[in-house]
Amino acid sequence: MPLQARTTDTTGNITLQGNNKVLLEPGYYYIFYGASAILDNAGYMQVTPTYNGTSHLDDGIYSKTGTPKTTAWGAHGLILNAPAQTTFTLTFNSDTTARSGALSLCILKLEPGNSQ
Repeated sequence: MPLQARTTDTTGNITLQGNNKVLLEPGYYYIFYGASAILDNAGYMQVTPTYNGTSHLDDGIYSKTGTPKTTAWGAHGLILNAPAQTTFTLTFNSDTTARSGALSLCILKLEPGNSQ
């Protein structure tokens, strides 16, 4: 899914690569994303994240509509452990034509807590 950076991470831990990949340096991240689209026919919309070299259906968004010209939508948040540099992507899939799609993605690097 096409992405556009609204804020640049000056630490270099989160970097947009091209228009559909985010490069994450090793660490823990909180990631939240939401997607919506108008489906021309009754059907489904699925958004699947890929990170650490694997697609993660368990962290995906799935929405099914029962009537034509209806908005499918969903949101999901996760904490991602990147033991090594990893690429994060979101893949959109639907069994019908989707229009007026929107995606919001927020990635925050988590800092380790102080045990004192």
